[in-house]
Amino acid sequence: KVFLGSVGVAAVLSLLLAGTITHPIRRLRDEASDLLDRRGRLRGRFGGSRRADEIGDLARALEELTHRLAAHQHALESFASDVSHELKNPLASVRSAAELLADVE
Repeated sequence: KVFLGSVGVAAVLSLLLAGTITHPIRRLRDEASDLLDRRGRLRGRFGGSRRADEIGDLARALEELTHRLAAHQHALESFASDVSHELKNPLASVRSAAELLADVE
């Protein structure tokens, strides 16, 4: 009886311990899967963690990673916008000059 009771207590404690480990990892997995929209753009960030263990360290590292990725994505979008603007201005000038030449003829 004592042995079966000990096995039962050990099983319950094992399940509780497994839950305390897997729950935060599942939460990180769910947050990671929700980070990108269908176009592959960041739409959120990791919430971070106050945990003082390895899982908390991982959550904080992922939070920093998404912050850097968001800054990089913003820089790329800004660059693309600037390039587009710089290309449109000379093309508009060429188009205007061509229209003026067509009007002169």
